[in-house]
Amino acid sequence: MNDASKIANGLYWLVKNEEDNNPGFPNHETVVEIRNGVVINHSTRRQWPLEAFGKERSLYGPISDPYDLVPLEKLPRVDLDSLPKS
Repeated sequence: MNDASKIANGLYWLVKNEEDNNPGFPNHETVVEIRNGVVINHSTRRQWPLEAFGKERSLYGPISDPYDLVPLEKLPRVDLDSLPKS
């Protein structure tokens, strides 16, 4: 099992720290579902392996639902470049 798959399944905010030109996740902030190490864009249903994200993105959460209005500053942050690559 790799470290990316250890992130709990659920809904998160995926936030762009800097441009990464990822066509599946073009917005600055996107609600995503993490499912067994795979990031699923909640709006478009496009998928990307969590391990493919790096310092350009961070996860905040988990959140209770796609409309959760908890400020990002109050949510736990996971810097995706801190996850060891398998």
